[in-house]
Amino acid sequence: LDDNTDFSNRSNLKRRDSCVQNFSLRYFHIEKKLRSESLGMGTDSLVLAQNGFNVTGVDITPAHLDLAKKLFNLYQTDGTFLEDNAEQLSFSDNSFSCVYSYGVLHHTPNTAKSIKEIYRVLRPKGHAVIMLYHKRSLNNFAHWVTGKGFENAKGDIDAPVTSRFKKDEVYNMCAAFNSCDIKIEYLFGAGWGKIYNIVPKHVYTMLSKLAGWHLVIYLQK
Repeated sequence: LDDNTDFSNRSNLKRRDSCVQNFSLRYFHIEKKLRSESLGMGTDSLVLAQNGFNVTGVDITPAHLDLAKKLFNLYQTDGTFLEDNAEQLSFSDNSFSCVYSYGVLHHTPNTAKSIKEIYRVLRPKGHAVIMLYHKRSLNNFAHWVTGKGFENAKGDIDAPVTSRFKKDEVYNMCAAFNSCDIKIEYLFGAGWGKIYNIVPKHVYTMLSKLAGWHLVIYLQK
């Protein structure tokens, strides 16, 4: 699923709900005040809001804010949406119980600065879930070999910034947090065509843990 998916189709949203629950809802099991960074269409934010979170979504792109508002209105769900910069957030210190940012901060010019901002706006003992692209991954190697764009492999225009990180680099950026647990996931997606469909599930799962494209980072302040 991606931000081009038709989420007026409720079966698609249900699938997204399952994805989000796998890695974040269980982690955010107590606190309910949450900030979601870079909304895109707001799909993950909507799932979190529907599971009882008081969601404040931020994005540097006004068009994404408009899309998120339309999606929340479609599903008659409350949320707050603000234009903001992940590297210099407008919120005061200790504002949120939880921060969620999935596949966003590797597109910022200064990812380390954005993570420091997450630490700043989190309350003591607050939690964050962040996903960053993994440098030592099969997908990164394939993009290096083919020269294809990371976010637009079939076109000429790609994201202006797409950083990839090693686990030790992430630990260094997150050193201020009391705990940092990193899981490697997602070997590759449907963009791999027939290969994606023929790889046995157990092989895909095993290889994802070794050379997956996603570093899912669980943090506590």
